[in-house]
Amino acid sequence: MSSESSAVAHSEGDSSVASDEDVLEKLCVRIHRRTSAPVKDPLPVAEHTGAVSMMLKARDVLIRGGTMSQNSRTCIVCSGVAVMRRICAEVESEENTRLLRTTMTLLFTLLVMAEGDDYGSESEYCQEAGDVEEEGGEMQTEREERQFVNMSREYEQLLASWLTSSLSDIVLSNETHASSATSWDQLVRSDSTVGRAALRQGRHVKKEGAMQSLERLSNVFFRCSASAMMASMVTTASATGGGGDLFLTLDALGAMNEMNNLHGEKLSSIVDAAESEAGQSVLRDFILSFKLPQEVVGVRRVLMLSREANAQATKNYTEVLNSAHEAAMRGANWSWEKDPDPVHKMAALLAGFAVILAKTPHAIRKGDAFGGRVALPFIECSPPCSGTSRLGLIPSTGEWVVFTVSDTGGVKVQCSANGFDGMCSSALAFSKSVRV
Repeated sequence: MSSESSAVAHSEGDSSVASDEDVLEKLCVRIHRRTSAPVKDPLPVAEHTGAVSMMLKARDVLIRGGTMSQNSRTCIVCSGVAVMRRICAEVESEENTRLLRTTMTLLFTLLVMAEGDDYGSESEYCQEAGDVEEEGGEMQTEREERQFVNMSREYEQLLASWLTSSLSDIVLSNETHASSATSWDQLVRSDSTVGRAALRQGRHVKKEGAMQSLERLSNVFFRCSASAMMASMVTTASATGGGGDLFLTLDALGAMNEMNNLHGEKLSSIVDAAESEAGQSVLRDFILSFKLPQEVVGVRRVLMLSREANAQATKNYTEVLNSAHEAAMRGANWSWEKDPDPVHKMAALLAGFAVILAKTPHAIRKGDAFGGRVALPFIECSPPCSGTSRLGLIPSTGEWVVFTVSDTGGVKVQCSANGFDGMCSSALAFSKSVRV
């Protein structure tokens, strides 16, 4: 037994030394430490094995009634996000990837267990129609069970809406329908709300096919958690920028002023890079990535859609597929200059950046999308070197940001803006670090 395991076992066996909550927090911190190795390299077997061992100990503490502190929950969430990113980055062997999927699901299960089994009025979006007087005995139990079932349906409906919505539905609704959006639309756009629904729906999973259902829910939960974490970091980093619709650092503002008169020409030159057969393929797949349901698109490492996503698009979404194909055949320049659809314009600009950053035809097909320098909800790959300027989209707010990440994980925001115009502003700021 390792000294680390011995220490944990000693803590578990001696209640005078530490409470279950303290023991659980130590375990969760160690789980995070063992799963958060740099994504570029495979996770060492010893680290993965150690993390699983700690997860089993954490499960035992939860079974005997232990509770997770907020710090413990954060450690497990961060561990799950790290494992999800490692899976998407495709740095592991096929066998290790399969094991990591199981590990991610089990991390999610720990969080589900930590939620407890109380019925409670926990849902912020499932309100009862009027006050209910206190009841006793069987009537109270029946009411609680009915509420529990109703909440399960609410969670299921919300998750289904999120999975079947497209990224363009979410991003464009922030720009054009923010004032008139229904409460349900707002919930679907909220990463934290959707993630919470996935977590609580985990308690309603049936025994038959439980592992498959939990894996599906864990994918949703950790995707939403990753997006929420990025949004939180950007908000914190740009808090000193005034909090307006457009935020630029002095460096980025200077670059914008210099290029102000060349605004159209600069963006057009980026789009022009996608005027090739490879560029057409990227344009098509990016339009589909924005317009197909999120469940179909999934998350990938490369620029191109997966075979499975293409097969589903061909079978079930022919109208969307034909529209994307026609736009690609007309070319990126036509989409940028004449197409009235803002999604096609965004896809054309992103396709230009993709070709520029790919450098070779092989990189376009097989390499990390954008060399890791553009963060999109459907793209997850190894990050670039610290200090490298990156362009990102936060779907819950429709915000485009240009940022850097330091060696210590600190985020510095250079530009932050909303909507299609915000994308153009951010693209200009980002292009300063890209050879066009």
